[in-house]
Amino acid sequence: MNKKNRCQSTSSKKGQSLVELALVLPILLVLIAGTVEVSNLLITKNRIETAARAAARFASDGGDDVHIIALNSVTQTLDLSEGVWDIFTIHGRINNQGTSFDNTGWEVEHYGLGQTRVYTEVLNRLSAACTTDCLQDEMIAELQGNRNGAQSQILAADLEIVGVYVIHDINSILGLNALPGLADYNSVQGFGVMRRASLSNVNQTNGCTAVFPLAVSNGIRSITEAEYTTAYNNMTYPVPRPLYTSFTQHRPNIDLASATEGTVFLYDLDSLQVVFPKWNAGITSGNTTLSNSLAWPSNISDYTNHNDAGVPIPGLAFVVRGFVEVGDNTDRSIHISDRVAVNGEIGNLNGITGALQNHITNKRTLRLLVLSNTAEQYLNGVPFYQPTGFAIYRISGYSLTNNWILLEFIRWDHSCGQS
Repeated sequence: MNKKNRCQSTSSKKGQSLVELALVLPILLVLIAGTVEVSNLLITKNRIETAARAAARFASDGGDDVHIIALNSVTQTLDLSEGVWDIFTIHGRINNQGTSFDNTGWEVEHYGLGQTRVYTEVLNRLSAACTTDCLQDEMIAELQGNRNGAQSQILAADLEIVGVYVIHDINSILGLNALPGLADYNSVQGFGVMRRASLSNVNQTNGCTAVFPLAVSNGIRSITEAEYTTAYNNMTYPVPRPLYTSFTQHRPNIDLASATEGTVFLYDLDSLQVVFPKWNAGITSGNTTLSNSLAWPSNISDYTNHNDAGVPIPGLAFVVRGFVEVGDNTDRSIHISDRVAVNGEIGNLNGITGALQNHITNKRTLRLLVLSNTAEQYLNGVPFYQPTGFAIYRISGYSLTNNWILLEFIRWDHSCGQS
């Protein structure tokens, strides 16, 4: 073969290789992208199912605000924006034949904005009136079996159950939503169901992992109409301000122990009727720390390194934002009578209005600390508070000029280590 022919042959082979690469490369890239996308979906699915089981376990032991437990399970890994979450808590009782639920006892509570892609579909599946593809049927089938593989209706008879159904919308990390094979996988779903423990079996020494650092005094009475008129004129937020008559279940001039759902209390920061703790003594005091801890859905279980200023707690390599009891570095879930560090630089509400407005706008219920009094105590020179209980409140308003917070009582909480 002469030189000219050899050159032509070499050029021909190179051209052929480029054509083959051009044909194969798009397919290879799609395979790689698909692998990455599916891997992300599987990892997220695992996290959502773990969160649903953790929340169901908490609910089965009598815990409230189940959605916070679910969200706290994924705080460090997933987007917590409310528009991409819908969480359902289900309470039900199975009949004495173990064949169906008693619909009069079937209750479904919803957290979220109803914006996930499959919200309506799941809501229909959860309805007591559902007739096809119903979650009740799936739950019955699961509860009629046990870990040994036995299957019997008797296994499900007379059971009280708690279920948590979690929906989380995720974006395609590589923009592959248009692919038919991935079009229905934006909504990742997880479900956990537990047999409800009898109250005599509930472990009331368990600590809480979903609390906000706002502590209220027990020695206060609910607001009267005359007091509310004055408060109304000084209310900074929300706008428009709620009328006294809008609190239809409010009971005026009663103490906290007598409060029922809807009773409204005005807590004055200047009179120390409300104080703000911080989750550990090592982190720097101030509004920045408080704002971080007041942000949804609470950072009480956050032990990652944010490079915050302060002094690391013994046993930890860096300053953390999560709860560590004053005087007991091993206690990292808050209980009644635990020592909670004082955030000593909070004199007004100016630095936390963003967090307060966010809670008010979204009408959130928050688990707060209740103190017998707000006087500081000390351990080796470190100031602390001690909660005597926990209660669920909704923030209804606040005043920057008069430094108070308006809180609507929802219920007492008995899932945070009651004595």
